[in-house]
Amino acid sequence: MYLLRLFGGVSFEECGGAAQKDALPQRALAILALLATARDRGYSREKLIGYLWPESDGARARHRLADTVYQIRRSLGDDAVRTVGEILRLDPNVVRSDVCAFQDALDAGQLTHAAELYRGPFLDGFFADGGAEFERWVEGERQRLADKYADALDKLAAEAEAAGDHARAVGWWKRLAEHDRYNSRYALRLMEAMARSGDPGNAIQHAQEHARLLREELGAEPLPEVLELAERLRREAGGYVEALTREGHRSEATEAERSPEHQFRPVGGRLVLALTIYAAVSLVITGLAHVSTLQFGLPDWLFSSAVALLSACLPFVLLTAILENAPALKGWLSWRTTIVLIASSFAVLAVAVSGYMATRALGIGPWGTLIGKGILEETDLIVLADFEDHTGDPMKAVMVTDLVRLDLDGSPVVGVANRAYVTGVLRQMTRPPEEPLSGELAREVAIRGGLKAVVAGTLHQSGSSYVLTARLEAAETGEVLESFRETAEHPDSIISATDRLSARLRERIGESLKTIRRGPPLKQVRTPSLEALRLYTESLRANTQLREFRRACDLASRAIEIDTLFVAAYRMRAHCLTNMGIEPAQIIADATKAYELRHQLTLKEQYNTVAVYHQMVTGDWEAVINAWSTVLEMDPYWAEAYNQIAGAYETLHDYARAEELFRHRIELDTLARISRGGLARSQFSQGKFDEAEETLRQWEEKPPLYPDIVAYNRAILAAASGDYGAAEAHLRSWRDRNRESHLYRARISRHLGRLDQVQGKFAEAETHFRDAMAADADGERPEGYLANAIELAGMQAWFRGDTARALVTIGAALEERSLESIEPFGRPYPGLAAFYAFLGEPERAREFLVEWESIVPQNLRRLQEVPRRLGWGSVAMAEGRVEDALVELRFVQERDRCPICQLPLFGQLYESIGQADSALAVYERYVTTPYAERCLTTPYTRRALGGVTPAAGFDPYWLPVVYERLGDLYGQRGDTAKAIYYYGKLVDLWKDADPELQPRVEAARRAIEALSPDT
Repeated sequence: MYLLRLFGGVSFEECGGAAQKDALPQRALAILALLATARDRGYSREKLIGYLWPESDGARARHRLADTVYQIRRSLGDDAVRTVGEILRLDPNVVRSDVCAFQDALDAGQLTHAAELYRGPFLDGFFADGGAEFERWVEGERQRLADKYADALDKLAAEAEAAGDHARAVGWWKRLAEHDRYNSRYALRLMEAMARSGDPGNAIQHAQEHARLLREELGAEPLPEVLELAERLRREAGGYVEALTREGHRSEATEAERSPEHQFRPVGGRLVLALTIYAAVSLVITGLAHVSTLQFGLPDWLFSSAVALLSACLPFVLLTAILENAPALKGWLSWRTTIVLIASSFAVLAVAVSGYMATRALGIGPWGTLIGKGILEETDLIVLADFEDHTGDPMKAVMVTDLVRLDLDGSPVVGVANRAYVTGVLRQMTRPPEEPLSGELAREVAIRGGLKAVVAGTLHQSGSSYVLTARLEAAETGEVLESFRETAEHPDSIISATDRLSARLRERIGESLKTIRRGPPLKQVRTPSLEALRLYTESLRANTQLREFRRACDLASRAIEIDTLFVAAYRMRAHCLTNMGIEPAQIIADATKAYELRHQLTLKEQYNTVAVYHQMVTGDWEAVINAWSTVLEMDPYWAEAYNQIAGAYETLHDYARAEELFRHRIELDTLARISRGGLARSQFSQGKFDEAEETLRQWEEKPPLYPDIVAYNRAILAAASGDYGAAEAHLRSWRDRNRESHLYRARISRHLGRLDQVQGKFAEAETHFRDAMAADADGERPEGYLANAIELAGMQAWFRGDTARALVTIGAALEERSLESIEPFGRPYPGLAAFYAFLGEPERAREFLVEWESIVPQNLRRLQEVPRRLGWGSVAMAEGRVEDALVELRFVQERDRCPICQLPLFGQLYESIGQADSALAVYERYVTTPYAERCLTTPYTRRALGGVTPAAGFDPYWLPVVYERLGDLYGQRGDTAKAIYYYGKLVDLWKDADPELQPRVEAARRAIEALSPDT
């Protein structure tokens, strides 16, 4: 807990001991002051930028705000500043302020406490180098708080007087008179209180001091009531008081004698002469400054400084002309001192200009940098070419390139065009996106993208040493603007040499040494081990370019074995395990470890790690969006961020926002694979079916194709549209290209089984589910094996009513792949619980849920909270506890990725308590709401962690049942048209169903005939 004191200056204390005074920079303290006064309301990012960085453009200002907030969080803790969308707030549990306490005390009527908290003017003496808006805000807040303090003192004094406590009233009026020394009303009330308390002598003395203050500093007289009261008290007090005040009268007489009227007589001739000379000098100086800035390339501040100095000198000229002969001012105000002051000011300006020109000519200091020379501007993007290898080990050059990119990414001054940006430009040039980026090709990319500079380099080996060179080239001409060279004495020092090389590059571009040194060294951001870095670089390439996820995981694991503090390797292993859909416990452990070590990283990578942690561990999608949004503020071209934010909005059912972000991602790279599928799904889930089809069609036309991913997404959307034949064709084409992959074989067979199941082809569906189980067994994925067994058993019990066979299926699966063979977090306890609950065995279901809660740590349960609560809801349904079931299902409905999957369960519950209209409404909503994953799911659907059962509210289980129930319910209401429509939907869906389902199909046909008007 920290205490921020803003009254009487700025101080910052940690409970239990004082914090360092300079622990936070001025602008960080300014943000804390702004947020403290806002209390629960907080401030938007735009408002904070307007106060503190009004001169910066949007991207640079948001980056500086993010950097400053990061400094606050780094010093005070991650929770010190809370972010909700665009609003920032102080967490009162981490940082408390005397201003908040003052306002809280006033709100609670605790005036005495409020008065004790006010220790002086708000932010007295504080300067944050912000804009005029911040200064105006400070002045406004200072006056507002001072007025509240004065009002509190006024009320306290009045209360004391009303209670007859004159001594206490004197104390409050004295504080109020000290607070506003020029206020005669306060002086009068203090005098009256002193008189009532039996102290007329001090009342008279205060009147004299107050009168003297007004006359000396304001040239004004106090209220007549003050002088009248003093005179009356003097008469009443008699000789004793007269003796006490005689010295005061004498000082007043002396003051009057010192201020004869003739000392301020007009000096018109001297004043006109002074102004004439001043005007001539001003014209000469400002003219020279203006010409210098235009003709000699000197900075604009030279002209501005000259004007400012002349403006500052004018009052001295006027005062000297008017008051030179005043005896009291004779010692320091004269023409000589004024001329010396003006000359000294312009001498300092001349020295500054000369120093600037010299350092610029020699290339020293900030004026000698590329930004200082105007060649580059802040926030310009540069293109980083792949370092050329001259060692015979190309991976070393790849590692150096990655390190330089990482270090430049941490610069607040210049940005590096990331791979997505470069890939988009390469495709516009009809060049392969995977083509190595040589220096010449990097220049072409820069020219095509309108960028100004390219960084290229080489890595040479000389004996056991390595020589790194880098050059910054102008994109248009190829001119070498700067060049650098560093030597690594042995292979393990390559990382440190790269760090030095990159730091020199950043400094010459124009970044201050302060911000360069503030960033962590590369051996901390990545690893001090060259071998661990090599393994990580290969893992990154295997995961992102080759999509060899198993190999990527193995490489990342080997890197972690070498360096157990390698943050990026933990994050990489979590990513590739997620891509494979396996080992959820390891994913959580790795994401958590990376989160705990995130402070070793650059600012941008820290927010990346925070986003991954919340996505993989806590399931806090608002936090995911906030973290990735901060990354985009620093780098608007970070393509992955758009995908991840869009995916979070999909989970939150905000498909319009997801569509917008997927589109933005595709603008950066027109062949973005995940984004194309996400865009089509988000369009479909908004009912934009034609647009979704057009998205996939355009994707297919863009070479090179990604047939597997296109086929997968086409199958998902075709199934959601009810075109199960087309969905099957796409899945089979995908399977034909991936027969050797156990993972793809299991996934495709499971989807084929679902397509057959929804159409009532249970025999064929069972074949596919068993093939999926075999593939998971061959691929050593016991959690997938059990999940598929749960789906198979659920179909046997749900549609065929063969409970005994379903129990045998589950029992055999658990013997073949026991729960103990799976890590606790990956065990399908929720799916098993839902399965047994729907079989009418709630006690067995309860045992699975209790066992799950006893094994999985509390901090790891949040990611599976939806399937867990769904399991408890299923138990409540099986036990007939309708209200409890509704509570659980409503929780799931609000948080599940699927917006419709709990609706059939609500319908069943409503029917069980006789609310047919409510049941009909939710059934209708289930079948009419467009949702891309209603029949087939992506690998990221959390529901798959526990296996798909009737509790999952999924088309293969519920679509025919809901069609049948809608036909029955509309028939009971006498709505024959809709009853016929839904009976017809069931007939169409199950027209080729297994023989055992044909009686239900025939019953639907007879119902249609009975309801038809012409029968």
